[in-house]
Amino acid sequence: MANEISTVLLDYRKLHNSCTPLLIFGAGARITAGLTNINAKHLALTSQSLSFIALIPYVRKCVRRRPSITASGMAEYDRLKRLFQDHRSSIHEKFIDIMSFRVTLYIREMEKIKWDDEMKNRCRGTLVHAWRRSRKSRTRYNEF
Repeated sequence: MANEISTVLLDYRKLHNSCTPLLIFGAGARITAGLTNINAKHLALTSQSLSFIALIPYVRKCVRRRPSITASGMAEYDRLKRLFQDHRSSIHEKFIDIMSFRVTLYIREMEKIKWDDEMKNRCRGTLVHAWRRSRKSRTRYNEF
């Protein structure tokens, strides 16, 4: 029974890990959910869903105690953990790309500002608001 539970659990997590990159990086979420783009909030939520990585060593240890589990079954847990870590790394890289793009836009906007002009306060307010919004999405989901 432990072997069957272990197999089903591994299959479920593999399915989750194979579908999530297709939705995020393959733009499947944009098509199925009608999103205009994938933003930092979506990446943070996806990264949170991959927090299952932290449980894999404990599940592996529990399953290893059962005599019916084979060495190849144990190797599958290690492989799954590596897949999750790679997936999470790619999400973090995508988030860094988004933030780099935003910073570049902010810098360009700041270069356009005539600091002696009366409009400077409005421009600063716009930049601060945009930065707060991006920070809020990062801290709300407690990921990046």
